[in-house]
Amino acid sequence: MELMREQQTFNPFNKANNFTLSKPSLEKRKHVLLIEDDKDFSELLGDAMSDVLGLSVDIASDPFEALEMMMLQHYDAIILDWNLPHLNGTQTLRRAEISFRFEPELPAHWNQGPMPVIVISAHSEEHIEFRDSPHFHVAGFVSKTQSLARVLLRIQEKLNNVFALVHSAS
Repeated sequence: MELMREQQTFNPFNKANNFTLSKPSLEKRKHVLLIEDDKDFSELLGDAMSDVLGLSVDIASDPFEALEMMMLQHYDAIILDWNLPHLNGTQTLRRAEISFRFEPELPAHWNQGPMPVIVISAHSEEHIEFRDSPHFHVAGFVSKTQSLARVLLRIQEKLNNVFALVHSAS
């Protein structure tokens, strides 16, 4: 319950946070898919990523909803909770790879290189096992056991690295 109280009173502009969150100065608003089954956490994190980081955020509450959304929509990055109902993170991304392989109408953006995935989990990073694939690249890990402000800061750092690499490669 302590975590919830801290999340509800989170103010990213409070100077007492000892770190700075800033909206990325990118020419186009980046579109991110957040796959998270905890409704309260996903709403808090999604709103913070939108309001503070300036991202366009879609939320999927389970892996099957996420797979549908990925087939219909282009995303610049995916934020993936590793422990989802029915399928874990590895299984979700493998299922997506299989779906893409057999989908004759696969949107063109899926053939532009691997999609960066930032894994979020309450478990330690050592429990995360995933190898990059043709469509997905794990670009970082963020622990959910810290405050919402710190989770947001870590996500921002990972996304800035991903988007900086993409921007410099184009």
